[in-house]
Amino acid sequence: SRVWCRVEVLARCCSRGLNQVYIISESGLVNATPEWAANTIKVFDGNMTCCRTGHVGGTVPCDRTTLIMPLLGLYYEGIASTIASAGLQFFRENILTQKEAVFPQTFEYSVGTEGKTETKELFGDLIARIDLFVQKPGRGLAPASVEPLKI
Repeated sequence: SRVWCRVEVLARCCSRGLNQVYIISESGLVNATPEWAANTIKVFDGNMTCCRTGHVGGTVPCDRTTLIMPLLGLYYEGIASTIASAGLQFFRENILTQKEAVFPQTFEYSVGTEGKTETKELFGDLIARIDLFVQKPGRGLAPASVEPLKI
């Protein structure tokens, strides 16, 4: 249930699908199920040490923010891809159907260990911006009537 393990699962599944993904059970190694993967790819539902320790009393950034750029890259690769693969099928069936859960706009930042939190931006509107960019006229992925995002 650790965030870093979930990121590895997400990257692997978006690359090659669920083929040869195994989990340990009481009976040994078993094939990962689509249900297991759909839950596990919700990266930010996992645990992080920095959050558990309260970010040194709220004085240091959360490690969640270090995942924004790599996960945006992963999302872009999936949304812009036109090459059929097990990874792209996994992306379309799992990531696109639960974008808000996989790429949350905000998160609760732990301040100290007493349970106090602050809501902070994580992905904000970046996923929506990527969607608009991919649909931009001239990219060949959407009709020309879609307006490009102005930054």
